[in-house]
Amino acid sequence: MTTATSPSKTKKRRAARATFRSAEPRLLHAADLHVGDSRNLPGYLERQQQALAELTRLSIEQQVDVALYAGDIYDSKYMRPREKDMFLQWLLANDRAADKHDFDVIIEAGNHDEIEDGYTHLHGLKILQDHGTLRRTEIVVNPRVLGPYKDRIYVAAVPAGAYPNETLNQAVTTMRRTLDMKVEQAGQNPDGIYFVAMLHEGIYGATNEAGTYRVTKGPRLDPDAPVTYWALGDIHKPFQQMLPNAWYPGSPIQHDFGDATAERGALLVNLDAPTEPTPLIVQGVRPLVTLHDVPEQWPDAIIRFVGTPDEIAAAQLPEQVVKLRPTVDDVQVRPRTTDDPFEQLDDVMRGMGIPTPFHEPVKAAIQAAL
Repeated sequence: MTTATSPSKTKKRRAARATFRSAEPRLLHAADLHVGDSRNLPGYLERQQQALAELTRLSIEQQVDVALYAGDIYDSKYMRPREKDMFLQWLLANDRAADKHDFDVIIEAGNHDEIEDGYTHLHGLKILQDHGTLRRTEIVVNPRVLGPYKDRIYVAAVPAGAYPNETLNQAVTTMRRTLDMKVEQAGQNPDGIYFVAMLHEGIYGATNEAGTYRVTKGPRLDPDAPVTYWALGDIHKPFQQMLPNAWYPGSPIQHDFGDATAERGALLVNLDAPTEPTPLIVQGVRPLVTLHDVPEQWPDAIIRFVGTPDEIAAAQLPEQVVKLRPTVDDVQVRPRTTDDPFEQLDDVMRGMGIPTPFHEPVKAAIQAAL
């Protein structure tokens, strides 16, 4: 029979753990999980599950006080049941780990989490919190100031689209001023607190990983705002700095082959030095790699091979090569010289990256169906 732990024993247990905890006020800052993305990749959900488990491990290993997840938890409104189940299992397991190792978790909604106007996937998860199932996790669907954590850390969690661009800085500053008054009324000095603003927004000037896109219509952060650290989400490029104390962690894993950098994860933030967060790299997740030549040994990765159709056909590609892309120079369509409708089909299939040995069976199948 399981015996419930008494509140006094729980407090003693947490006090004992606090003895060994670093005195630095520490955050794990993650974002853009996009659970359910990359369905075209083999083992896509297992990769995401591994990344989530790594974020829990890093939270424990780094002895953080609070773990922040700054939006875009899910990839779209059209989630498959097993994708939602996988995240739910992690959410519960992570909450148990947070309770055992004495840290708190804040998860806010991003634009990809929206199901319909004013309602997100996280509204469903918040039911677990409201009924007491989650002991150390806050699910945020509306702007709120949370805390104090460890007596002095406050987090203004602002989900995607909560405020117009032009009023965002004012809204965050108002949250801080209101908090200061409450802290003073409680007989404490507001100068001794840490105030973190967690936003899911494309901030003006942010860029994607390839450098082909720059946010030009997003809000501009006020460098003079009374914010210790801006914990940002929405941009997938890893470890991007917007102000000395404003950072994007980027997505914790590659979601497609356009995410060239495999070194990804989360940020460890010491609130006593918020301009110098430390990248924490997620381990054990198979990277996405683009190759232009046949290597001597194929890497343990999910691979996109780029070459001419003849190179692709001759490469003897292993099973982890999941995307074939012919080089543009090789895709040429010859003028038709006869009325044979199959004359240019070889060119079309080359353009699609279909290896030459498969051309005749494809044409035979089409002819049989006519």
